[in-house]
Amino acid sequence: TGSVGTEFIVKHFSEEKEANIRSSLLQNLVYSNNRQYGIPLLKVAMKDPSPQLRQASVNLIGVFGQQSEEGFEIFVMGLKDSDNQVRTSAANHGNYFGQKSWGPFEEVLKSTKDSSVRVTMLQGLQNTSYRSKAGVPMLIDCLKDSNATVRHLACNVLGIIGADAGDALPRLREMAKDNSNQAVQNAARMAAHRIEPKEK
Repeated sequence: TGSVGTEFIVKHFSEEKEANIRSSLLQNLVYSNNRQYGIPLLKVAMKDPSPQLRQASVNLIGVFGQQSEEGFEIFVMGLKDSDNQVRTSAANHGNYFGQKSWGPFEEVLKSTKDSSVRVTMLQGLQNTSYRSKAGVPMLIDCLKDSNATVRHLACNVLGIIGADAGDALPRLREMAKDNSNQAVQNAARMAAHRIEPKEK
């Protein structure tokens, strides 16, 4: 795509009303040699009323590389999106940014009660070996979720944190005695074992 073609795409993008055409234009620009022109459009697209277009922007995060501030900014915007699918897709990029994703995940997990989003974010924390004591209160809240997968993953992440997650022990010990879900019970028992102070 030459500069003339790039200018045409940028102009067409701003004038086009159809979300699927705008998504294609965005992809063409980001995958071209002039992707720097696509970066401002990604941010514009993240504020568009069309969930399809916002989803397309989130899907392009990986193109910019793990050190990219632009990609990270789209990731953070996606986590706060009003559309469940967009939020979940953004959360799936947590592994991509490693420990850098912890802060945004903590912020959203404190406020969201949506189980499907919680599952994706907890998987991201588990996969990046989350170890921040700051997240223990939100993880304890996740232990009360009605979704068994959320409870299971929260146990796993608390176990990774280890001794710093001591505040979760009372709840984990209760869950370790509850045999209504075998997998959650086992995960709670394992997490408690990893958190409990080791006798010298």
